[in-house]
Amino acid sequence: MKKNNTDVINKIQKNARKALFLNTYIQIVDNTKAIIENCKHIVECNDIYVKVVTADYNIQIWGSNLTISDYNKEFVIVKGRINSVEILPKRGVSV
Repeated sequence: MKKNNTDVINKIQKNARKALFLNTYIQIVDNTKAIIENCKHIVECNDIYVKVVTADYNIQIWGSNLTISDYNKEFVIVKGRINSVEILPKRGVSV
C-alpha cells in the first residue's frame, strides 16, 4: 500500500525539525521554574499568567508571582509559583 504524499512530507518535516533542534522543549523544576526552549516571542506576562509562542505551540503558564528572569533566542525562564502549564498546538499543526 502506498503512503499518502502528505504523510511522507510530514514525516520528513518532523525528522528535519528534530535533527535541527527546532522542537519545543520544556523543563519544569518543582513548581518554581519553567524553562522553555525555542521560544519565538512572549505574548503576555503578568504575576499570574505567562503566554509564550514557539514554532508549533502556544504555551500558557498559570500561577502566582510569575516573572521572566531570562529571555534570549534559545530559551525563556519563567519563575514563581507554577500551578499549571497548558501546551496548545497552533492552528495547522498536527500533533
